[in-house]
This record gives sequence, structure tokens and C-alpha cells, in this order.
Amino acid sequence: MANIGVAKASIYADLSATKFEKEAIKAVERVAKTRTKSSSGDQVKFSAMEDTLRLDIAAKNGAIRSMTSAQGYLLATMNALDSGDYILKKLHDIAVQASDGNKTTDELSALDVGAEILGDEFHKLMTTANFKGKPVFSETNTNMKIGTGVQDTSIDIGIKKLEYDDLYDHINSPVSSITPGIRYEIIKPLTDDQKETILAQTSGLTADQLVVGAQFTVIAQAANPNSEGIHTRDLYYVDGNNTVFFDPTSIASSDADFGSGYLDIEISINDKEPSDDFNIVSGNGLSGSIVKSGSTISYVDPTHGSIQIGQIDPAKNGQDGQALRIDFLDNLSIPGTSNLLNGNFNGGSNSNWNIYNNRVDFGSSFTVNGHVIPTPSEAVMAQATKIDEPNNNTGRNPPGNDNAVVDVPRTVTLSNVSTASNYLDIDTGIFWFKNGHGGGILHGPAAVSDVFAATQGDYLKLDYKAEGDEDWYHVAAYLVDSSDNITMALNEYGKTTNGWNNLVIQVPTSDNYQFVFVTGTWDESQGKKAGASMSIDNIRAENPYKITDDAIQQLLRSTTYSSSSDNQKYVKEVSIKANDGTSEISDTSKIFNTEYDNRLMVAPTLNLEKPVSFGATNNLGPSGAADPTVVVSKIEEVQTRIGSAKAEAKAHYAVLESAIESSTDMRAQFFWGADAISDPEFFADTAYFAKQQIMQDNAAAILAQANKSQGGLMTLVDSPNTIEA
Repeated sequence: MANIGVAKASIYADLSATKFEKEAIKAVERVAKTRTKSSSGDQVKFSAMEDTLRLDIAAKNGAIRSMTSAQGYLLATMNALDSGDYILKKLHDIAVQASDGNKTTDELSALDVGAEILGDEFHKLMTTANFKGKPVFSETNTNMKIGTGVQDTSIDIGIKKLEYDDLYDHINSPVSSITPGIRYEIIKPLTDDQKETILAQTSGLTADQLVVGAQFTVIAQAANPNSEGIHTRDLYYVDGNNTVFFDPTSIASSDADFGSGYLDIEISINDKEPSDDFNIVSGNGLSGSIVKSGSTISYVDPTHGSIQIGQIDPAKNGQDGQALRIDFLDNLSIPGTSNLLNGNFNGGSNSNWNIYNNRVDFGSSFTVNGHVIPTPSEAVMAQATKIDEPNNNTGRNPPGNDNAVVDVPRTVTLSNVSTASNYLDIDTGIFWFKNGHGGGILHGPAAVSDVFAATQGDYLKLDYKAEGDEDWYHVAAYLVDSSDNITMALNEYGKTTNGWNNLVIQVPTSDNYQFVFVTGTWDESQGKKAGASMSIDNIRAENPYKITDDAIQQLLRSTTYSSSSDNQKYVKEVSIKANDGTSEISDTSKIFNTEYDNRLMVAPTLNLEKPVSFGATNNLGPSGAADPTVVVSKIEEVQTRIGSAKAEAKAHYAVLESAIESSTDMRAQFFWGADAISDPEFFADTAYFAKQQIMQDNAAAILAQANKSQGGLMTLVDSPNTIEA
């Protein structure tokens, strides 16, 4: 777009010329009166009049120079418009050629190249044309006043807008978001927050430079470094983006085992809003992906398959502005690596297990299938852990001995070991202690696994439950190595475990082991009636599993962010921490709201908005009607505007020409008046005699004309007349 020309010169010039004539007449009348003498007062008046006229002459000289300069500007404008029109004609010819549907792709491409060259020349002409070093075409709305030499009177050089750059992409639609690699121009003032988001995506700029008209190029974020720690890139978010991945290129690098630790993703307290949500998205289940089921998080290890690694903290579930925390499980192991056979008792089989269906006396050994099985001492068993249930209100520990005598005639059921329910069930049966043995304890039966090999650090895991079927239970589980060393896994008493529980112990050394389970009951009430049972399932001794940085990295890449707000904060700081139980790796990123309220546009590139081949390849609109935006139509539209601008500039030029002529005449009359006033008496006499001479000349002319008329009449009378019948 450019502004040119004289918009409202004509009427001002006409009014000014009329005023000049009246002023000159008054000046002549003041001095050209029939007077032969002048008083001293008249002399003073004449002197003042002479000064005024001299000032008028100077003002008129300046006005003529000003209008002459304006004429030069208009002439330069018309020359530039002529040149621009010529270029557009050539561009139009190329565009018409491109509209030939028979042109090949190569021919159309060649025409496009030629059109771009002409288009660049046209734009260069319109932007570089100047008059005396000043641009002919301006993009600002300015008014220029031209002096006329008369007080409080001027000629306005108005504003005429010539839209020519809609051939290009100079007038692009406003945008509200920005994309890396694109250059933008600021078209409306930005807020401080909006400037901060731009500075975060550019280089070498300051906030003070981000003013209307400034251009900047959005740079892509640098790749996350591979150095130790967590590295996440900033997120550029636009209102209405719904759910997006926080950073699908996140990197985590550490040698730590994050088991028993956690991963936190949290917006700082001053920045968080109720509309902020973080979530973990379940992957495709393939190697290296994260699988989310409810609040359970699993990692599909490339070597070992799916491993459950953690749970989403219900108090920090990432919703409504809350942090997202994944609590990692401890004592993780690799499924399928156990050498212990038939640990789940499928099909009700007790194969690979050795049953000792008798009383066990701790501190002594017992023999099963030819294997002598040592037991913990009574002192160790007396240090049992109590399960705190509402009814477990005793302040006493069970005794460490098994000397209480059973009243055999009053036994209700016998002890039993069963796998009928697809788990190992070891039951003492319900019985009575003899009088005098109330408060006693009894252990047995027992179950012992076959020998299995385990590696130091392996996790021996199982599910168990215990019930005081009649009074309380007291159960034990332990490992026995090839040297009869005992590693306790369970020593517990109570009324009930309230369902299944998980038990984990770590294998102390690499060796061959047997796993021993012993059930027992304690007459805690001292009523002499007792009985308890213990159930075991899913027994395995598995290799340990390490939650590595690979799982942390994939969790970060599976994290999404969304905001339900249409007016969220522009800058939010996000803290990311991965804790391994004792130390952590962390990073800080930001979420930028890149909503710019249509204050930006894609910056101009000096390319034609549409290639000339557009007319040939897509000359119909969506409805099948002719598309009015094809290049040929655009060029013709700009040509029409240039033609109109040339005509208007020529009209303004003519107006100024008339104004200059009027001003020149007025200046001559001012000179004449000034000379007359400088010698008023001489001028008065001269004017008087001139007037008398004019009157005599007029009288003589009138007399001559009258005589001539009479002579013509006499000639007519004297002429012979012939009348034909």
C-alpha cells in the first residue's frame, strides 16, 4: 500500500486566486485616487502598506516555490505510475499465457519464474521511487499543506491510497499462534507476557524491540542434550489445543534404579490453574511403550516384556492443577526367571512340595522326604510381628515353646495340607489344650519346597493370608540354604490378616535353597480351644528388575498436557523430578500460551501471492464459478487502480499549474502596488493622467465606432436597389 498525490487542491486554489485578485484591486484603489497632495498621515499609511505588500511578495515567492515543488513530486509520481503500469502489462501478458490450459508443467514453471522477476521489479519500483531523495509512495497517513502567500490560506495535498501489494503476501491475515521457521511481523502492540513467549522462541531480541512493525523469526527448540539428568523442552500451547504431549522428545539419563522412588511433574504453585491437567497416555503395548491400566503403570521392557513399575498417586493424579506423581514399586523382579517349581499350585497339584503333617517344635529339626529341615529357635519365634487389627488387643507375645499338651480326645479336626483351591493351604485344625495348658502354642503342619537355585539379590515373592480359625494364628516362612543357614521371611501373629498380603525377601547369597512354611496357633484367650490356618500362593524367586532411565524417559514422553481454559496464563513453570529413593534428577521447563489475539501476521516475502500458473491449474472456485482471485484478475485490478491514480495525479498537477499562474499574476500586481506606494504623488498623477487618457481613448473609440456605424447606414441608403418582378 502507498499514499500519493494531491487530493483536495482544486477548490483551495480557486478560492485563493479569487482572494488574491480582491487584495490586488484594493491595493490599487488605495493609491490610484485623484489626489495631488498627501498628508504626513498618508505618508505613514503608504509606508505601512508598502511593507505589507513587500511581505506579500515574499510570501507569494515562497508559495510559488512550494507549489512548483509539489508539481515535481506529482510528476515523479506519474512517471513511477507509468513505469509500474508498463511492468504490470508485461506481467499480465505472462499471466494470460499461463491461463492456457495446454501449457505443460515445465512451461508453467518457467512462466512463474518470469512473473516473479517482474513482480519483484514492480515492488522494487514502488518502494524505491523518490523525489529529491524522499519516497514517492508512503505507507503512513500524512497531510502536506502548500502555502499560498495569503495569511491563513493554504492548499492541502491530500492522501490517496494505492493498494498494489495485494499481488504479494504483504497483507496477510492476522494469526494468533506462531510456528518454528516462519518469520512474523507485529501488527498490534503486544503485552509483556506475549513478548516473553516470543523472546523464548527467538534469538538476539529484547522486549523493547518487539514493537508494531518489528519482524522476528521463530526458531525451533534445540534438541534435548544427552547429558546426565532429565531434559525436557518448553511447551508452546494455544488455547483450544486440547490434549498435547508435553515433550515427546524428553530425555532421561541416569545409572540409578528408580525402584521405590517416584516421578513428579508439577506446575509451580504461583502458575498452576484449575484448568491444568497432566495425564499418562497408554501406548500401543509394543516394546518400549508405557501401558496404563487404571492407576497402574507398566513398562514393556524390550528384553523382559511388560513389568508393572508403579501406581499413580491418588492425591497427586495430575488433574485440576494438581501435580502428577507416579510412585514406583520397590523389590521389582523379572517374571519367568524363577527356578522354584509349581509356585502357583495350578490344577490343585502339590507336586514339587514336601508335606510334613505333624507338630513342629521350633529349635529342633524335622525330616521330610529324607531331608532334615532346621527350624528357627524359640527365641527368634518369640520376636514375632503382631498384625494390628481391632481385635488384636493383647499386650503379650506368643510363647516361644511348643510344650503345651493337646487334649486328643477333644480334638475337633486334624491338621491338614491341601492345594484343592489352587493354592497351598496349611491348617492346624481345631483342637483343645489339656487343662493346665491354657495359653499354649502349637505349630505344624509344614510344607517344604523342592531344592531350587537362586542368585544373590533375587527376590523371593509370594502371596499369603492367615486366619485364627479358633483363637490366634502364629505362622512362619523361611529359606534354608545348602549349609542349613536360615533366612527368615515371615514371623507373624494375630487374629486375621484380613485377606491376601504380599511377602518379599531378598536372597542373601547365590546357592541352592528350600522354602519352608509352618503354620501355628496360639491360645491367646487361654480358653484352651485353638486352631489357625495359613494359605500361600504365587511363590517365585525371580531376578531383580531395575527401573532404568529408559522407563523414566518413556513415561515423560507419554505425558500429556491439556487446559480447559480459553484465557490461561501466558507463562507457567513446570518442575520435573525423578527420585530413586535417596537422590533425584530434575529439570525445569515452561508452558507458554502462544495465543496472540491476532496481533501478528506472517511477514512479507516479496513473492507473488499466487503463481501465474494458478489461473491455468485452478481457475474455478469451490462452487464451480469463476474464481475472482486468479492472478489475471488481480493484475487487472491493480492496473485499474494505477490508472485511476495517474488520472488523479494529472488533475492535481493541472490544479497546481493554475494556482501557480494565479500566484504569479498576484505577485506582479503586488510589485506594481508596492512601486506605486513608494512614490504616491507621482503615481497618483500618473494614474490620474492615465485615467484621463483612457477616458479620452474610450471616447474617441466610441465616436469612431458611431461614425463607422453611420457610414455603413449611408452606404446602405445610397446603394441602388433592383427589385425584380
